[in-house]
Amino acid sequence: MPCTYTRHAYEEVLRWLDDTPIKYQPNPKKVGSKSFHRYDRYSKARTVGQALRLGSFHSDLLFDYERGHLRATGGPKRKGLVDPNRIAWDDSWTRTDKILSTMHRKWISWTRTFAVADRLGVDRRNLATNRAGRISVELHASRIEADAMAKAIFHEAVRQNAPISDADVLHVLRLWGFKRNTTRHNVMPVGATWVHSDTLGLISSYDGTVSVKAATRRHPFVPRLLCRWLEDRTPKELRGFSFTSINLNSGYAAKLHRDSHNDGPSMIAAFGDFVGGLLRHWPEGDRGPLSALRPEDAVAVDLGRQLLLFDGTRGHLVEPFEGERFSVVFFSIARSARASEADREALRGCGIPFPSAGALERQRGLAARVWERSEPQRARGAEPQRERAKASLASREGSRAQGPKRRALEAFVACSDDTAVAYAPSAKTAETHPGSYERYTAYSQARTLGEALALGSSGSDLLYDWQAGFLKISGARKRQRSSREGGRFGRLLGRWRRALQD
Repeated sequence: MPCTYTRHAYEEVLRWLDDTPIKYQPNPKKVGSKSFHRYDRYSKARTVGQALRLGSFHSDLLFDYERGHLRATGGPKRKGLVDPNRIAWDDSWTRTDKILSTMHRKWISWTRTFAVADRLGVDRRNLATNRAGRISVELHASRIEADAMAKAIFHEAVRQNAPISDADVLHVLRLWGFKRNTTRHNVMPVGATWVHSDTLGLISSYDGTVSVKAATRRHPFVPRLLCRWLEDRTPKELRGFSFTSINLNSGYAAKLHRDSHNDGPSMIAAFGDFVGGLLRHWPEGDRGPLSALRPEDAVAVDLGRQLLLFDGTRGHLVEPFEGERFSVVFFSIARSARASEADREALRGCGIPFPSAGALERQRGLAARVWERSEPQRARGAEPQRERAKASLASREGSRAQGPKRRALEAFVACSDDTAVAYAPSAKTAETHPGSYERYTAYSQARTLGEALALGSSGSDLLYDWQAGFLKISGARKRQRSSREGGRFGRLLGRWRRALQD
């Protein structure tokens, strides 16, 4: 099991190459055992690749290194750990590279699922049960944590009679485990074979039947939170807007397409720290080939700041973007009338307002509209953030009022731009953080906060990485006033101080 070995063993072995020279000690295994005979064969190897070809298991490398039976006698070695993402494999990758890459991926998965189990106070084995579809334990654990967080935020919002904020939704979306969707060919960018796209609520099968997506029943507070967020922002004239399904997207710019199996208009918004990513839609683009749509007829909308009501059966696309971007689409499928009464009740129980036939008919006549997404007015006495709800899941120490975001803010306002930091290697991957893992790969090489910002980290990245345990402040924290405070880090300090005062 990956977690039986030390971090030091992983960080050494995962830097080895096929031709890294190694040396084994005399056979230390129990005479006559299977491992004795296997060690006798592979201990003759002089390189890592030879050891694997002579019968060493990948776990043998870790075991033998950790116990001093094996050591590398020199180079070559990687500067960093081997890339854990299978999508990085190409013709230059050796069998050794692939074995170590897979080992790295499993180590990350186990480490994260144990961390989630610890935060939720459950046995890790419980995270492997009742999974929706063929998803990994790591993704399932991420969804369980996302739902637990959504539940805590939702109940705190109800208790305070307060709206769900954009930050609350973003927090849950970051936790959600996105599966690689290989079926949405109509939205995949050119050259892509999958996208991170999940649907909650009602779905339609190829045989014409409709059913509630299993993940909806298993994680009901994620749709409840999203529906409450939309309800808080729906204009008065559209109160009662109903739908059957919610589509979650992460980290890709959808190509020009039509959602031909939708019925009636959709509501869509985007979340995250990104630049670009405007949605372009053609209000009259419901007929003819997509290639015939003229760019000058499109309407561009900034979904990061606006909420859009539009007809998804008409042409639309997402412009390229940089950064972390999620989108949420509230829509109805075309065959919703076939849903059983039990499925309709299940959707309502998850907060999804299943539409009546009359409601769908009225909504079909709605024209595209855009609203600015200002935060709704809070009820008197309601706190601006539900950090107490988040703190109950992120930490079982201290007062519920000391949420993880506040603790992160308190840690950073005591720093300067030259405070030393250390990032966990490969903490974000294409599977777990599709919108930010490439950026993380760049800025995680930083040794100070100033370097992290210069290498592409944003202020929200710093807060998120610290709360997730990916970033540690390893140097002196005391901040000295200097001219540097006028730069980017200084502006962040001002923003963080104001947040602490709210």
